[in-house]
Amino acid sequence: MLLLMYILFCFITFIPIFYCHINDFQTICQAGIRQDNTNYIHCGRKQLIEIPNFTRITNTFYDELVLNDNQIIEIHKNAFQGLRVKRLNLSGNKIRFISSQAFIELSNYLEELIIEFDSNYINDIPNAIKMNLINLHSLKLINLNLIEIKNHTFIKFRKLEQLSIIKSHIKSIESDSFISLINLRYLNLEQNFLNDSSWNSLIKYLPNLEILYLSQNNFNYLKKIHLKYLKILDLSSNGLQYIDRNIFHSLEKLYLQNNEINSLQLTFLYSLKNLKELNLDFNRLTFLPEKIFQINFNLIYLSLQG
Repeated sequence: MLLLMYILFCFITFIPIFYCHINDFQTICQAGIRQDNTNYIHCGRKQLIEIPNFTRITNTFYDELVLNDNQIIEIHKNAFQGLRVKRLNLSGNKIRFISSQAFIELSNYLEELIIEFDSNYINDIPNAIKMNLINLHSLKLINLNLIEIKNHTFIKFRKLEQLSIIKSHIKSIESDSFISLINLRYLNLEQNFLNDSSWNSLIKYLPNLEILYLSQNNFNYLKKIHLKYLKILDLSSNGLQYIDRNIFHSLEKLYLQNNEINSLQLTFLYSLKNLKELNLDFNRLTFLPEKIFQINFNLIYLSLQG
């Protein structure tokens, strides 16, 4: 009864609930089951300034906790106490601090993490992620001020299959950065400052990579590199000028729009017999060489705008 009166007081006086310190997830969030039978807790877009309290939660194992688009800036020790969840979405926040003891409660359960930072405060991948979440299969980091991916950064992430580090000011990758990621199949490093010097480090320890997104970086040259399972490559908006003729025989989808490729550089198409989609919009193409698509029997989508 007292709790109900307290909530009514907040509404009557137009004070937002979070200012009244009613932080229990059952009061703030919605829980449910989707059509595919996955269950979730949805706390997105609630103007939250802190992680809700999950200590009153039952022994239910949840597939997803959604905390996107709030105003959370800190994650403290025991923030997820009582919770068992497989996927956690913290995108659309501006995280400035994470305790080294954060996420420990989730270490045996969490398989997928999406988290967005305030790049004015976070210059490295927090230890709470690198040390406490080694069972992750998918990790997406947004808006770090990382500058460089250092050697052995992901040494504990032997189960990782998908890695995204987006809009994080990365200029270089040390040679042994990805040394333990033998199971990685998806890598997204879009909206950074990587250049041609990064190629060797990018592919050195990723023998099973299938999907690589590198749009909005500073690559000028795509040389022959050995990724025999690569199927999808996005190098759009890079200023790319030259492509080695013998690249990625396994490629099925190639996105090269908004670059500086001229017609004489299209000879790389002679080696892409498995290609299904190709986007060359807004390059410096003035003509198509004769029989340039003669071996691309599987090509079903081609775009040449601009």
